[in-house]
Amino acid sequence: MLVIAICGTICGVDGWKPIQEYGLAKQEWLSTFLAWPYGIPSHHTFGRVFARISPVRFQECFSAWVQDVFTVTDGQVVPINGKTVRRSYKKSIGKKSCPYG
Repeated sequence: MLVIAICGTICGVDGWKPIQEYGLAKQEWLSTFLAWPYGIPSHHTFGRVFARISPVRFQECFSAWVQDVFTVTDGQVVPINGKTVRRSYKKSIGKKSCPYG
């Protein structure tokens, strides 16, 4: 659930219902590295789980994970460009818009 919420947030999704919809839209891709025997959780489940997570502790753990990734990759990271994430591009090239990347 953390992975879905983080990926969705990076893609600009805000709220538990849109996070669930993001998960459903990306379920095929997510299933290449996550197992969901009961499918993508409902927005109610996302809300209940995240209500029990300490924001301070989550920030500490997330920051430590990012530092570990930075160390393991020897500082070589994939940049995330906000314009790309928001699908900000020239429509003249004929690229189709997708609400979830």
